[in-house]
Amino acid sequence: MSADPNRVAGAWVTLQSRRATMRVWILLGIFAGSLLGGAFAARLGWLSSGDGAAAGTALSALALLAFYAAEQRSEQARAWLIGSRAERAVGNGLDVLRSGGAVVVHDVELERGNIDHVVVMPRGAYLVETKARRYEVKHLKQAKRQAYRLHRQLDTWVTPVICLANRPDRPYRREGVWIMGAAHLVPWLRGRRGRPVDVGVTAARLASCRPETR
Repeated sequence: MSADPNRVAGAWVTLQSRRATMRVWILLGIFAGSLLGGAFAARLGWLSSGDGAAAGTALSALALLAFYAAEQRSEQARAWLIGSRAERAVGNGLDVLRSGGAVVVHDVELERGNIDHVVVMPRGAYLVETKARRYEVKHLKQAKRQAYRLHRQLDTWVTPVICLANRPDRPYRREGVWIMGAAHLVPWLRGRRGRPVDVGVTAARLASCRPETR
């Protein structure tokens, strides 16, 4: 686990979006190169022989596979992009809590994946996972699992929260996880009266987190 207090919200997801976009362009390059190669070979008459026909078929198959893979990757890149925008919006909202003495850290790195936001306040510590519009049951389990891991690192209770960036849902609890729309998140956190937390000590523990090793 690694926590950088200067990291901008959504940085990890933005990186994934850029990587996925780069893969799309590479696959489209392969698609275009295969088509151009086949067209060039046809113009020169190389495809008239048996070996040439086999090569032409292989190029056509490669072009189709590359196009199909690029289509799939483009959907992934779009999902990452939507996620990064949602995380930045929620992160910007959470940053206002710093003026009241809260510690807010974004993109806490794990061995696999990350924790979107961690908020430490005098009356509680919170893990906030951002979703654009919806969540699944597996996200509830993931949030609870990550909150427990963070609890072990910070030696204080951590409440798991899922924030739906583009929905107006009022706060409710499901399977031990609080869920709410972005407009309710900061007021809800300010109104919480959870277990007392030594913000300074907890922030120091969070800052001392280092990347996990197997």
